[in-house]
Amino acid sequence: MCIQATVNSSTTVYQLTAAGSTTPGYMALGFGTEMSDAPMVIVWKDTAGGVVLSQRTAPGHVQPKPDTAPARVAILDAAQTSALASQPVYTFTVPTSGDAANQKLIWAAASASPDDSSSNATIKFHDLGFGSFILDASSSLAQNGTPADTNASKQLPLASWEKMVIAHAVFFVIGFLVLLPIGALVARLLRTSVPWWFKVHWAVQFYITLPFMVIAFALGVAAVESHGGEHFNDFHKRTGLALFILYFAQCALGAIIHFIKSPNRRRRPGQNYIHAILGLTIIGLAIAQIRSGYAVEWDKATRRGKVGNAVNVLWVVWVVALPLLYIGGLFLLPRQWRQEREAREMREKRGMTDSRKSTCPSV
Repeated sequence: MCIQATVNSSTTVYQLTAAGSTTPGYMALGFGTEMSDAPMVIVWKDTAGGVVLSQRTAPGHVQPKPDTAPARVAILDAAQTSALASQPVYTFTVPTSGDAANQKLIWAAASASPDDSSSNATIKFHDLGFGSFILDASSSLAQNGTPADTNASKQLPLASWEKMVIAHAVFFVIGFLVLLPIGALVARLLRTSVPWWFKVHWAVQFYITLPFMVIAFALGVAAVESHGGEHFNDFHKRTGLALFILYFAQCALGAIIHFIKSPNRRRRPGQNYIHAILGLTIIGLAIAQIRSGYAVEWDKATRRGKVGNAVNVLWVVWVVALPLLYIGGLFLLPRQWRQEREAREMREKRGMTDSRKSTCPSV
């Protein structure tokens, strides 16, 4: 979708042109930095070949409602509109307002046309894309009053909800990709060397990591709410919820294993293996979740393009390093098993000694 603006002192002409292989069902232009409360102009071709122009507003990222009293009335320019072309062109005019060099605009397009030719028809989700930008139309103000076209544009500053998304990602990465693996490596590498390994493991996994998990989850929910989006409506959001729940389940299981022990156990309980497998599963899911966040979800939500390659390089390095460190710790398993066997034998001897001490002599 290409957008051109032609500006003079009293009116501005906007021309929306389809681009790409898919013919849009509708195209929309809004005035503002985000969909919430932005005046929008939506145009589409109806079944009879005519063109419908609808001015709307919305409280968020939801179905926009017709604006019956817009501050600036948009008028379709039928002479400059070509709805039947393979690449439709829709042109409309609105009264000029604000700084021509700093027009903050949003756009959207969908593959499906609205249900009917009424200006208050229900429109479909903008599956062909959406975004925001700043249009610099200052060069279109000619001295002789004859306007010239311009496509000059630049990206808008980050919206508040986009800043929350970035903060959500930072807290999530620190919690799931840094702190949780560190806690797991402490348990794997230090348990055969120092007696205080569990205190460090528990402190990292719960007391230090917990605030990051709660803040990351809260920021994600707040960003969706602020943007007017839907909660847990795609794979990334549902996976994030699952990881949040699994984290607390893992902490609870770890507490049960450590604080509720059978004094007569003769082998490693099954829940210990479940705890280890669940922990590795959580970290594996978190690794995949982080990649889907920066590689897919960010551009899908903001239309600002993919993040820099440096993020992907750091992800790859950490994904390679983590398994190597953990596999290195597996070489300590024979030593761990020997220590556990010796501890069991010591408990059994101590139990036998206590039993003999409590036996009454025959009379």
